[in-house]
Amino acid sequence: MLSCSCSHYMTPPLFERMLRESALHAGRQARVLEARGQAPDHPILLAAEETGYLKAYFLQIG
Repeated sequence: MLSCSCSHYMTPPLFERMLRESALHAGRQARVLEARGQAPDHPILLAAEETGYLKAYFLQIG
């Protein structure tokens, strides 16, 4: 499964918690195969938290 977010309000820890709680609610196990962020053409500025908005999780659902 691939799950993505393009909201800076959805932080990586919050996104992981949402994925974990969704799997538990569905009675399934979710294993993170890979987690990615945005490409270099979308730079993240340390002084502007909202620029780190793209995230993607590749999951194995069992």
